[in-house]
This record gives sequence, structure tokens and C-alpha cells, in this order.
Amino acid sequence: MSTAETIAHPTTQRAPKGCNRPVMTHVTQDERDRLDALATEQQRSLSATTRLLVLKGLAQLDAEAGAAGRA
Repeated sequence: MSTAETIAHPTTQRAPKGCNRPVMTHVTQDERDRLDALATEQQRSLSATTRLLVLKGLAQLDAEAGAAGRA
């Protein structure tokens, strides 16, 4: 058996299933630098880091809307 046959191929995908709607946005150079630094720090791709920030932002907006509705 050769080494190539014994190496497991990665089973991870670039994005979770169903993530098939790209979004383009413009950011300032400072914001891009911050995104790049965060991606490097977390050892994620730039797109994965941006997606994580979008999801956190949406969750925060939902929480704020829920809190405003209860007030």
C-alpha cells in the first residue's frame, strides 16, 4: 500500500450546507486590516471570519429587538 492510499482526505467543506448565497460588501482599509488580523488570529479564512461576524451581528440584533419588544 502506498502512502497516498493511506492518507485520509479531508471531509470538511468550505461552508456549511445551504450556504450558497454570496454577499459582497465594501469595507474601509482599516476594517479590512482588522478582519485580516482576526482571521489570522483565529486561524480561519477571511470569508469564514466574516460569516462568523455576520452571524454574531444578526444574533445581537435579534436579541436587541427581543429586548425592545419586552420593554
